[in-house]
Amino acid sequence: MTQSLKRLEEILGCKLLECHPGHFFSLPTDGERILSAVNEILARTSEAVSAMQQLEIAGRLLIGVPDDFKVVDLHGAIPRCAELNRNLRQEVVSALSRGSQ
Repeated sequence: MTQSLKRLEEILGCKLLECHPGHFFSLPTDGERILSAVNEILARTSEAVSAMQQLEIAGRLLIGVPDDFKVVDLHGAIPRCAELNRNLRQEVVSALSRGSQ
């Protein structure tokens, strides 16, 4: 059992993990009560670490497509890319859009 877990048990005034011979552990009632909160904390910590490790792309992304390309195929990818990379400006161009400028 880690010192952090022992300290948490002291703070809460209850047993969160029961140790049995042969390195077997079980959750008492109080341990089960706190388990969902612990899982949520771990998930949020993992999200925070991932967010800090993820490189953000910045600048301009020019996507050239053929005239007969169905732009609707990009509708899911473009917003997702923009959500992940807020400093990225995206432009989709085709020969038709260049000709009308």
